Amino acid sequence: MFNKDEIRLMGESYQEIQLQDLSLAEIQEMLGSILQTAAVPEGLRRFVQDKVGTNPFYLEEMINSLIESGILELHDGNWQLTGALDESDIPSTIHAVIAGRIDRLEGAVKHLLQEASVIGRTVPYEILRKITRHADTLDKLLEELEGLDLFRRSSQSEQEYMFKHVLIQEVVYRGLLKKDRQAMHQRIGLVMEQVFDDRLPEFYETLAFHFRHSELSQKAVDYLRKSGGKSLKKYAVQESHQYYHRAYQILGQTLGNSDEEKWLLIDFLNEWAQVFYYRADFEGFTKLFQEHQELAESLTDKAMLGIFYGWLGITLFCTGKAKESYQYSLEALKLGEETGSYSALGLAYTNLTWSCAELKRIDQGIQYGEKVLAQGNELEPMAYFLSLGGVGMIHLITGNSPKNFELGRILLEFGETHSDLRSSVVGYICTSYAHYTAGDFARAAEWGKKAVELSNDPIFSVWPKLVLANYFVQTEQFQEAGEILREIIPFCQNLGMDYIVTSAQALHGAVLIAEGQFSRGLKMIEAGLRVFTDNGRFYSRSLIEIILAEIYFRIATHPRHLGFWTVVKNLGFILREVPFAKRKAEAYLNKIIQVGKEVGARGFVQGHALLNLGLLNRLNGKEEQARECFCEAQRIFSQWDAETVSPWVQQDLAAMG
Repeated sequence: MFNKDEIRLMGESYQEIQLQDLSLAEIQEMLGSILQTAAVPEGLRRFVQDKVGTNPFYLEEMINSLIESGILELHDGNWQLTGALDESDIPSTIHAVIAGRIDRLEGAVKHLLQEASVIGRTVPYEILRKITRHADTLDKLLEELEGLDLFRRSSQSEQEYMFKHVLIQEVVYRGLLKKDRQAMHQRIGLVMEQVFDDRLPEFYETLAFHFRHSELSQKAVDYLRKSGGKSLKKYAVQESHQYYHRAYQILGQTLGNSDEEKWLLIDFLNEWAQVFYYRADFEGFTKLFQEHQELAESLTDKAMLGIFYGWLGITLFCTGKAKESYQYSLEALKLGEETGSYSALGLAYTNLTWSCAELKRIDQGIQYGEKVLAQGNELEPMAYFLSLGGVGMIHLITGNSPKNFELGRILLEFGETHSDLRSSVVGYICTSYAHYTAGDFARAAEWGKKAVELSNDPIFSVWPKLVLANYFVQTEQFQEAGEILREIIPFCQNLGMDYIVTSAQALHGAVLIAEGQFSRGLKMIEAGLRVFTDNGRFYSRSLIEIILAEIYFRIATHPRHLGFWTVVKNLGFILREVPFAKRKAEAYLNKIIQVGKEVGARGFVQGHALLNLGLLNRLNGKEEQARECFCEAQRIFSQWDAETVSPWVQQDLAAMG
């Protein structure tokens, strides 16, 4: 089952339906319908009302049981009880009623029903014919089961039969000895492979089920992996994870210590990793890979180790360990180049573009992005679009709107031609970045919302939501930002996605400040800054410094706008911070401008920082320094068409006079 956080992230795509029993009046009406008479014996009617309850299937099975046992008989067109009814005449549960009926069946009929129960609720005739011991009398036995109202032809196909109710199949199945069930499951699985050889993918899940309950563990693992991959392509991430987890349990119970078996386990983990990524379960992901790291390193297969390191680098990045993740990705790159493994290279590029952005290795990250574009056809789709997503973050840092518009177009085209919604999500995000660096927050938010709405993968839900929250904070839409952050913070904490958690908590600190909780909010922001600094996360730290610069700038330039009660509630903070607000604002703005020069940034963020620094200089009587800042800001803003420039840029231009 999905937990509450996962259900909430599903949004409108999730709907809960509750099934209810019939009323007592409806049960009595159904009783007459089953017996096809209005003259139901009073003793039976009273017993049904007092003892049977309101489950329609239980009623039907109870009536069948009474008839088969001779307690209820038809004489001259009228139903009669052969004796007084009491609770001891009827089993207390539906399962017991069904079990009683099954026990009264003759040998061949009962055995055929048992064989069918192992196949499942729906029973293909051809499969049953090939696995049963009663092939010569199959049609006759099926007719008998239909007459007993236990079996019926499927409404979907004349070549299929169905148990009348899933509970019948369940009770018959549970009545079998484990060793008998295993033998039947194995026989059914092998027969299905032959019968459906030309369309096996349709039956991966069914084959996985049968072999999982047989002694052929390797076939079970194989079909569970195929089922997991099939579910992942359908964006059923939780379902995919369940298949892989079952396969992992079997491997843990059956694998030995040979090199071949060790290789099989690491190969399996490398495949399962993609599911962990899309589920955003980075706590489980990191733990699993670190537990098996020594085993992976003991193998002689360098390509396999390169893939393993590639995934380890990705999960470490998502837990906030940018520097450590970068080193593993370099190792994956080295092994990929040495062995010619495009799988290892793709994973290395995927994480190196992201970690280079975080670690301020801008030129290096762009070079990796160029290699991805050049080798796109050889790389796995996931490696291709995620690598370009990392390049998009680099262009966000440098304020290169045209490059991000281009990336957005490439990714959206790739998503359309490959029917890959995940690539389209990244394309929407890169386009959102492009509008943001041009100062058009409204369109940035619009494209961010498109990304949120497109995919139910947890990773592709929380990532654009964090992007949206950042936009909302910077445009002072604090209520909207707060709603998003209060949703994604606990969700990501549960999954160990610290890369997003720390950034989201820092943004939430800005929301708290806007709500008048100055001290608490500032502590959350400063805590995030310490984490970013310790882990070398340049990009994340820069985003928070932009927010701090804006906070101190507002305190320095608009202290009277704080409001009386806000001042009263935060008197200690104001006495401590306001006298130094100008100096702190200036320090943060200078840092933003200096970092921008180092990375060649020419976007809205740089222009806005220069404008605010100019206004501070003017406020301090430094007219010459103010003019220099305004001129540089003007040069940045002039790159956009004056008629299409966003309202935020227009406001900044007006502020310069």
